[in-house]
Amino acid sequence: ETFEAETAKHEAVTDAVHVTGRFDYQLRVACRDTAELDRLLRQLKREGGVTETETRVVLRSAFARGAP
Repeated sequence: ETFEAETAKHEAVTDAVHVTGRFDYQLRVACRDTAELDRLLRQLKREGGVTETETRVVLRSAFARGAP
């Protein structure tokens, strides 16, 4: 609950889903640059109880489809 409330405070976080596997949540974020991403990750670790992250950067979108 603390993590979900903390992530909701950040406009850069556009989507947060609870998932199975190694990590508990997957976030989609939209940052202006890597410096903003770094600040966001540091803040989530400091205030959201995050202990470990794995970051992937989207290079381009091949296509997007809405849910049925």
